[in-house]
Amino acid sequence: MTGNPLIDDTTGSQTVISHAHAEIHAGKSFMAD
Repeated sequence: MTGNPLIDDTTGSQTVISHAHAEIHAGKSFMAD
């Protein structure tokens, strides 16, 4: 913890969104095959 929850929360949210997007993309590719 850096003591700045705003920045930490933003970074964490972006990471979660990126991970979710990758999961969805992988799922669509798998379904397409």
